[in-house]
Amino acid sequence: MLDASRYGENSLDYYFDLCSIEGKKVIKDLRIVGKTAFQIDRLLLTPSFLCLLEVKNITGTIYFDQDAHQLY
Repeated sequence: MLDASRYGENSLDYYFDLCSIEGKKVIKDLRIVGKTAFQIDRLLLTPSFLCLLEVKNITGTIYFDQDAHQLY
């Protein structure tokens, strides 16, 4: 069974597959190690664009507080 975060990442892949951008590459779960390490959930690369994606899959109700600039 998939946990919520993995489910969200895999759901996003469906939309990447629908994209017909020439030269598009999607790199999954890229881990970069130096003095510290970090992971990029999805890295979308095209010949002229790059986008780092941190994927969250939230269930239930979310609330945007514009005054406090918070997501609950």
